[in-house]
Amino acid sequence: MIIRNKEYDEEFCKKIISMYSEYNSCQKVWKELQIPQYVVEFILKNEGIEINQSKKRELRRNKTCANCNKEYYDETKRSVGIVCSKQCQYELVTKKRQEKNSYTGRILSKEEKDFLSKVNKEIWSNDDLKQERLNHNKQISVEKYGVEHWTRSEIVKEKYKQTNIEKYGVPHPVQNQEIVDKIQSTRNERGINKIYDGKNMHQWSEEIGVSYTYFKQVVNQRGFEEARKLSQNQTNIEAVMSGMLKNFNIHFTYNNFISNDKIMQFRPDFILDEQRLIIECDGLFWHSDRIKKNNSYHKRKQDYFFNLGYETVFFRSDEILTKAHIVQSILQNKLKKNKIIYARKLFISVDEDDLFLENNHLMGPGCGRKFFLQQQDGTKLACLQVKWKSVQNRILEISRFCTKNGHSVVGGYSKLIKYAINTENPKSVTTFVDKRYGNGAYLERFGFVKKSESLSFAWTNGIRTFHRMKFPGNSGYQKNLAKIWDCGQIRWDMEVIEI
Repeated sequence: MIIRNKEYDEEFCKKIISMYSEYNSCQKVWKELQIPQYVVEFILKNEGIEINQSKKRELRRNKTCANCNKEYYDETKRSVGIVCSKQCQYELVTKKRQEKNSYTGRILSKEEKDFLSKVNKEIWSNDDLKQERLNHNKQISVEKYGVEHWTRSEIVKEKYKQTNIEKYGVPHPVQNQEIVDKIQSTRNERGINKIYDGKNMHQWSEEIGVSYTYFKQVVNQRGFEEARKLSQNQTNIEAVMSGMLKNFNIHFTYNNFISNDKIMQFRPDFILDEQRLIIECDGLFWHSDRIKKNNSYHKRKQDYFFNLGYETVFFRSDEILTKAHIVQSILQNKLKKNKIIYARKLFISVDEDDLFLENNHLMGPGCGRKFFLQQQDGTKLACLQVKWKSVQNRILEISRFCTKNGHSVVGGYSKLIKYAINTENPKSVTTFVDKRYGNGAYLERFGFVKKSESLSFAWTNGIRTFHRMKFPGNSGYQKNLAKIWDCGQIRWDMEVIEI
């Protein structure tokens, strides 16, 4: 007989049956033969022999509920259990807590702690019981303190402050420098704090003169060496951008005026004089309409720089902090530091891969079919995504185009747009260009004509942005969101000539 890939001969099976007949106990058999219990039970059941349950186990299963005194059979087969249902558990613990000094003023025994822990798990996993407990707690707090939660009581707050003043001399323990030093020392000893050159991040942030949160964020994103170069006058996103430009060995001027014009008074974040390029890093809160009330602020700023002979790129803080690798690739392209690949050496494929756009386009994947340019080994280097803006009028919209980070594909856009037109057979093609990154003048080479230009916006909560159509009209304000306006959106159209 084979049990769990192990073979047992017929004589051994007979021996087990004989010993069970003599002892009338499975436990004695498997202990004496030093074999797993399931082997003995399997052999006996296979021979049709009924296994006797111990009287002790049967007694454990027949119980009386400690709450309603009802007899019940415990199907869980556990040796501990004193109630017949979850409701009885809740009622019993409530009764015990209502008894005077039942669970207060003394140390609970291990059995009591285990019982309470078990009951609490049952209560918080059941929505009805959970809500009943919450309402009960609110009622007690209202009766005792006049508020729904005791922490909101002014009496409790004042008592908390008085206790801390008596013990530590301050309203809150962390206001006492000795306690703060002791906390940091303990965290250092336990390895919780990261140590850099003998100092933790709290000490470094104090020495540099920036907030601990800001310093820690830069360390996590750019590393300690970049974080120690921080300045009190530089924001987090500007520090990240500064690090990128230094990695490119690019000379730049930070936060300085570029003209003596006292009317406009625009001061760019980064000026690259040799490349005639200006880089703006826009914090979502400070550049939203909560602060910048003029919708055309960014457009006026861009036009001003353009009139002085500078090309511009405007990045938002969520783009710099969450998609720094894509921002860096856009800068590489602007600075002509990308690796050049020629489209004639690549072939076209159609795929539903969203990961390429997620990793290489600031807005991530959009809607529609995706056409890729890739090498023979399958490495994708460019993607064009198109969707039907109007099926009836045969208007095709280009919703996404990007190349692999750090690469420029010469002739890639032309090759992909021709393939998309031949495949989809539209009457016209339209696309929109975000002026924060460029004006799309290169599209004229492919037969596109500039159709219109208008301002647009995204919704923001100060941490991330949301597409304006996610909250149509002004409904975003009801969600406590703000608008952050762009430099404008240019629409380009191309009529397809049928051959």
